Amino acid sequence: MAIVLSLLLSLATFAACAMGVLFFVTANNLAEATQKMEKSESALQNFKNDQENGLEKNKKLKRIAIAFENKINGYGDEYLIPIESVIDRLGDSFSNTEPGKEFKAAKKRIKSLIKDRLAAILFIDDVDRNTNAVEFVLDAFLGKAETIIGKVKSDNYGKLLQELADAFELVNMNGVAFSTAISNDFLVANTDKLRWASIIQKIKKDQQEEQSRIREQLREDERVRKEIEKTQYEAAKEEEILQKAMAVLQEKMGKANAAEKENLEQEVATLKDKLLVAEEKGKRARALSMAQQTTSGHVYIISNIGSFGEGVFKIGLTRRLEPLERIDELGDASVPFKFDVHALIQADDAPALEKQLHNFFINHQVNKVNTRKEFFRMPLTEIRDKISKLGLDVKWTMTAEAIHFKESRYIDHLIATNPDARKAWVSRQLQLDLYGSNSPAIDADGDADENPAG
Repeated sequence: MAIVLSLLLSLATFAACAMGVLFFVTANNLAEATQKMEKSESALQNFKNDQENGLEKNKKLKRIAIAFENKINGYGDEYLIPIESVIDRLGDSFSNTEPGKEFKAAKKRIKSLIKDRLAAILFIDDVDRNTNAVEFVLDAFLGKAETIIGKVKSDNYGKLLQELADAFELVNMNGVAFSTAISNDFLVANTDKLRWASIIQKIKKDQQEEQSRIREQLREDERVRKEIEKTQYEAAKEEEILQKAMAVLQEKMGKANAAEKENLEQEVATLKDKLLVAEEKGKRARALSMAQQTTSGHVYIISNIGSFGEGVFKIGLTRRLEPLERIDELGDASVPFKFDVHALIQADDAPALEKQLHNFFINHQVNKVNTRKEFFRMPLTEIRDKISKLGLDVKWTMTAEAIHFKESRYIDHLIATNPDARKAWVSRQLQLDLYGSNSPAIDADGDADENPAG
């Protein structure tokens, strides 16, 4: 019995140990399994993230591929054709002129070179690479060319021509990496477009200046007409007053005695002289009215050395009864000093005389582009000698007074060398209130005070 009990106890102990070992092994396996599960879940999440990133990258790549495909195949060459710009519309408005036709031909040539694949030169045989390279290099040059041509004006052709040539060189330099380059024919076609666009802009500017000249001429004619009407009215009014006075004197003469008649006769004689002057003035006014409808006027030779320097003269005309009024207008706020008059030539056909003189001195024009500016750089003696050969009776003033210019130059020197004179001059200018209430105050040193109040 004791043996049986001992055996049962041993079996129980063994079972307990076995259960302990089994529990230990099971616990370790569970921990390892948990770690593996966590790692698996992390790996699964990373996989999902990678998959999502991969899907997004694939979508982006697909979008890029579609963009390439659309640009190369979907659009064809049409997307490379330059869009209609302001310059193109301006060219179309001149389509009935030779420059307009040439501009249109240049545009057509550009499109033709693109469609015929002659706008760029290829250096490799890979068809796919060739197509992509041509498209991108051509697109780059067209963008630059259209931007440059879009800036064209009547006076910047040379600058833009160089810009276009530089764009050609730079695009071709970068095109080496793509084994392609813009062709010379395509550069020439764009250069032609630029040139004719510049000519069209010049024509447009000339038309605008011509319209401005016509409007100014109409305004001048209207001023002359009003001036003549005023002169006629004043002459007629004066003549009417004198005639009434004459009638009153003659009535008195009929009633006066011998002594009174003697005094009245002197008054009548004086009045007759005045009446003759008034009648002559009226005749001149009527004659001027007729001349105003034709070409009578004055051709003037004037200078403004303070504004334009020595040896520059303007030769123009006016049909004003008082020509100096017109010259005073020319010396208004648009130039710093007034003009000096060297000669006034009365002419029955002033436009013809002005044109003749302009042709005489054509090689001396200051503005070689816009001849209507009427300024000539040459010695005044040469102008005088040429006009004298025409047999015209002209009084000349050879020396320009340029009073304000000379005084201003003297003051410049004085205030630059004498601080007291500078302060006195500034003080005087302030007293004359030349600066106005909206201008910055100027202290006694002649410097602008940005905060005169504080």
